[in-house]
Amino acid sequence: MMRRLVTGISIAVVLLTGCAQESAEVTPTSTTELESANETEADSIAESDPDTNDVGAPMAVNGSNRPVVAEGRILPVRSLTLSFTAVNVPVTEVLVSEGDFVKAGVPLASLDTQELELRVKEAQAMVVQAKASYEDTVAEATEFEVRQSEARVDRARSDLRQRIGSVTDTDIANARAEVEEAQIYLRELEAGPKPEAVSAAQASVDIAQSNLQRTRDAVSAAKILAQGEMEQSANRLRDLQAEYSQLYWDNRLLERDGPLPPEAIEREETAKRAIENAEIDLDQKKVLYEDARNAEITKIAEAEAKLSAAQSKLDLLLSGAAPEDIASARAQLLQSQANLERLLGEKRAGDIGIAQANLEGAQASLDELRAGASQTDITNVEAKLLQAEIELERAQLALSRATLRAPIDGTVAALNLTIGEFPSNPAVMLADFSSWEIVTNNLSELSVGRVREGDKALLSFLAIPDLELTGTVKRIRVMGANDGRNDTTYAVIITPDRIDERLRWNMTATVQIMPTQ
Repeated sequence: MMRRLVTGISIAVVLLTGCAQESAEVTPTSTTELESANETEADSIAESDPDTNDVGAPMAVNGSNRPVVAEGRILPVRSLTLSFTAVNVPVTEVLVSEGDFVKAGVPLASLDTQELELRVKEAQAMVVQAKASYEDTVAEATEFEVRQSEARVDRARSDLRQRIGSVTDTDIANARAEVEEAQIYLRELEAGPKPEAVSAAQASVDIAQSNLQRTRDAVSAAKILAQGEMEQSANRLRDLQAEYSQLYWDNRLLERDGPLPPEAIEREETAKRAIENAEIDLDQKKVLYEDARNAEITKIAEAEAKLSAAQSKLDLLLSGAAPEDIASARAQLLQSQANLERLLGEKRAGDIGIAQANLEGAQASLDELRAGASQTDITNVEAKLLQAEIELERAQLALSRATLRAPIDGTVAALNLTIGEFPSNPAVMLADFSSWEIVTNNLSELSVGRVREGDKALLSFLAIPDLELTGTVKRIRVMGANDGRNDTTYAVIITPDRIDERLRWNMTATVQIMPTQ
């Protein structure tokens, strides 16, 4: 500690001397520039003293056995941030307070579920409708198509008999029935779609329009909320930067009269950490805003596509049968009438081969239909049923997520919820305070190579001067981080051998690691 104090005084003297030579009036620069200048001076002093390392602390000078000294933060062994997936639904219950200990699975807070429950009921109705459509399609496809195929077989058989000259009263009756069936089918096509089919298609269009408007309102509100939070974070960061600049220069003036009081140093470090936390918070808010903006584009596009599909189906119904279908029905009627006229006229031998081929083809179609419904039709209705069931599961999942539950045993470290307001994310922070770990934040790449998992460490704390703990290196993170000065630093996690009740989250710790041979 004495070596660190001497180093700090030396840096202050160098800085004050340089300022006095240039001008008596000092204008604050950016935080980054100030930090860069201080680090440059500190590095030059450290290079002249072989007994210092990353943070300028004293070390033994007996070769590779000298301690590795670094600064770190106290963190709980486990912490989680919990958020609601729905951000446009108001909070109705907050069941815990900051500092409460909760067990895993315990509900923490709830949102208004009225709209979510309606969505579940709507999805349930869509599943019922899809199931009914599936059952109807299978039954109607099998029964209706088989009847028509049977009629075609009968007609082919009758035609065969007529062609071989064995026309009977039954054959004539069948031909007349064929003419009647063709006339009925043509009248139905010319009459247009049934009113109930049009009503159902119109209802689908109305539902799609309602869903589109609701989606627009929801995603727009979410984006506006995220944008407001991002702007608030940006304003807070600017305010903290201004406060830190003022505090920094006030301390520099105080240093002219002697060493800074500990409380002044602590205020400056606290202000600096507040800026770092505000920068992290702003980055998070930017990500949330970008997610909300992308969700607005995607969800509106999906809702518009569903509306377009529903409108196309309605338009198709309203347009009636296609001209080619009506033309085909008219041709079928003419063919049936011609067949009847041929039966009623002079008996004559026909082309038995053609009639036999027609009968065999009709029989083959009948056999195929009796084997089961059309696979294509069944696949389509199965897909619609599956889609309806997925929408129901999605609605039920959204309803279940309206209640936030604790995933672990822990203490409520932060609570960002107000009854009646939309939830902010993260809503709750849980932490397991049963044990702590110290994570270093400035261990250089030159020093980390000397550290091994299992090395012993000595821990001291700025906020608790009379406390010293021993610990063990638990883990060394494999990837380093750039500290903003083109230097790479590594995080080392140390587990204390015992816990002191005075330790608090994010307290600063000085770590002396004793490298093994």
